[in-house]
Amino acid sequence: MIKKAFDRKYLPVAIAGVVLAADVPIAVAMDSVMQIEEVVITARKRDETLQDIPVTVQALDSDTLEAYATREFSDLNDQISGLSLYNTGSAFPNVTLRGIQGGSTNSAADTSVAIDLNGIPHSTPQLLRFSMFDVQSVEVLKGPQALYFGKNSPAGVIALATKDPTEEFYSEVQVGYENAAESKFGHVILSGPLNENWGARAGIRHMETEGYFDNEWESAQAGDDTGPNYDETVFVGTLQGTFDKGDVTFKVYSGDRSGGFHTLNQIIHCTDNTDISNPGDDCKLNDSFSTEGFVNDKSLAPSRFDDDKPSHDYQLAQYSMAINYELDDIWSVRSVTGFVDMENRFFGGLAGTPSNNPAFSFALASELSSEQISQEFRLSGALGDVDLMVGAYVDDRELVSEGALWIAEDTKVVPDSVAIVEGESWSVFAQADFDLTENLELSVGARYTDEDRSFEGRNYESLALGGPLVYLEGDIQVTEPKLNYTDLSPEVSLTWHATESLTLFASYREGFKSGGYDASPQDFVGSVASTHPALGGDPVQIHYDAEQVKGFELGAKMVLADNTLRLNASVFAYDYEDLQQPSVFSDGSSVVTRTVNAAEAEILGAELDLLWLTPVEGLTVTGNITFLDNTYKSYVSQCNEYQIFVEPGNCNVDIDNDLSTDAGGLLAGTGFDAQDRDGDPLRNAPDYSGSIGFNFFFQAEDGIRDKLNMMASFSDSYSADRRNTPWAEQDAYWLMNAGLGVYAEDGGWSVDLITKNLTDEVVLVNSGGLARSGDSSTPEAQAGVRNAPRQVMLQFTFRPDVLF
Repeated sequence: MIKKAFDRKYLPVAIAGVVLAADVPIAVAMDSVMQIEEVVITARKRDETLQDIPVTVQALDSDTLEAYATREFSDLNDQISGLSLYNTGSAFPNVTLRGIQGGSTNSAADTSVAIDLNGIPHSTPQLLRFSMFDVQSVEVLKGPQALYFGKNSPAGVIALATKDPTEEFYSEVQVGYENAAESKFGHVILSGPLNENWGARAGIRHMETEGYFDNEWESAQAGDDTGPNYDETVFVGTLQGTFDKGDVTFKVYSGDRSGGFHTLNQIIHCTDNTDISNPGDDCKLNDSFSTEGFVNDKSLAPSRFDDDKPSHDYQLAQYSMAINYELDDIWSVRSVTGFVDMENRFFGGLAGTPSNNPAFSFALASELSSEQISQEFRLSGALGDVDLMVGAYVDDRELVSEGALWIAEDTKVVPDSVAIVEGESWSVFAQADFDLTENLELSVGARYTDEDRSFEGRNYESLALGGPLVYLEGDIQVTEPKLNYTDLSPEVSLTWHATESLTLFASYREGFKSGGYDASPQDFVGSVASTHPALGGDPVQIHYDAEQVKGFELGAKMVLADNTLRLNASVFAYDYEDLQQPSVFSDGSSVVTRTVNAAEAEILGAELDLLWLTPVEGLTVTGNITFLDNTYKSYVSQCNEYQIFVEPGNCNVDIDNDLSTDAGGLLAGTGFDAQDRDGDPLRNAPDYSGSIGFNFFFQAEDGIRDKLNMMASFSDSYSADRRNTPWAEQDAYWLMNAGLGVYAEDGGWSVDLITKNLTDEVVLVNSGGLARSGDSSTPEAQAGVRNAPRQVMLQFTFRPDVLF
């Protein structure tokens, strides 16, 4: 089935593109323009050129990142085809690649798009909350990845590497200002040798921002009136030693972002403003959002939190050690050890005091923390003409999620729930590369994975049992307190180096993502009565199954026109089973977040990216485009509010309110509770998207040069809501970024004027339905999160070691 759809829809297009590109030369003289330099990447954990490997990967070096003013991870959306990354998730940022997304609502779920920093795989995408700083390279591998990044990834990998020490002393100071959010930012970097064997590099970046949007909550105690307002500090450090037989590298990354608002949800649809809790909201996607007021009295705030205002604090620290050692001229060994510590704290304000016991006060808050330690060993070498790589990987992690409601009595603060999810994983992997002919290479590899997950937790609930308010406490009883998943994921690729400038490849890949538990605090609110042993409660089901993917990919990589045009294309087809989907729904009185298995999905598509060094001196053009045909198969999901209350004809599948499915926990009395999603597109998966841009460097006068760049990205329409409501339909759009700079030819200083979203386009990036706080029989309110508005940045960069 995969192959039939694959051939029918995309293979003729890809072949035609390759033939057309090969037959239409661009007449550019060798001595009139620069040639494209070879891009060396480590996507397969060894140095290879981008054009030679049988993997669909887009790689950005530090020069490219700087040229397009890549500051936030969301800036990668313009440069990486098929990527959608926004810092809007309730637990973690939303990351979608080729239409596959996971892990944004459930704090204990693995992300479908794996994150790798300096060789350390992260179990959560927390890193993407912070600004990009002192990054040497970004490599985005697309499609299932099983062999090279410690853990299986069903959708792809975003691999980042921070910069190593320089061979000579280097210093950099930068300061800047951005107008829309009134952001002030700056950094300092020092780098250089310590002696003949050791070098060091350290950098620190700080930013303070007041926020892009206005808070329209009509309350005298609304707190901050803009958001997201926060302070951020990022530190990056490296100590590296190089010796005759190898090298050792110690790296530290630390990020802290704290400030006012946890989310930027705004109401984007309602029948009238009485449908929502804030009558001042205009129910439109614009420059305002609504955050509820709260008790503005620090004396009532729980002692664990420092402020009486809505606030958040995101922290991440990673420590890594990489050792490379050459056993002889053929064999080498690599060891990578990593420790990752993550913490999220959210305080939503005080919710009041119960009348029957004034000693208690309530606060909407939550806390999430995790620790992860990992170790990988890899042996690489050759037996005759066969290149070999074998290795092993282990990790151990613990995640603690503390509930959404805090109860304070004097100085005692307890959560309403504590969930602890522990995971242990080990895997072994191997790959062999065979030279079938001088130009034909066969690569065969596989990873065997064994993962254990366990869950324990306690509920604490305040109940008025015919008298004063009392605590009821008990263990959370679950149907499966221990889980085990095993998987063998093979990869096979055939690579033909047809000419020095043309490489063709075909690959078959399988991927896997472990199942697990929901640890989001909302899952346990009010559930003591059903799970407390003394009340005879039954165990609850909060686990979900593993996700599986398999499919094919064909690609062509070519360098044309006297090495001035690089053109890479691929077509792909993958089938996903038990696709894990983030789920947020309301039962009319509370909001619940879960991860659910959404049966099957079929992913078909084609991609193209190019780099052209034009005949005009200093002018470089880049571009990319992705075509997708992503559809659910055999998937029954929750109905959206539009189907239930406006046009209920398609809300016609009765599953008896089964909480173990994606359609469970719906409004009672509707008659039906689910919709058949077979054939529907996946969320945030437009039929086509891409970008085109240019960089132009030119001489202004002796010793001074100018630079001009522009990037225009585009997207077809898509649904931003997992339940496909028409209220969350985003129309096709274009976004434009531009920059103008003046810099010294010796690199001693530069001044840059940078604009993002030049035309001030409003784009819906995330959405979900909301139940009304009043009459719950007609909850026609839809929430959403938009992109950042127009931003204008001015920054000054100085390099004292050059100037002085």
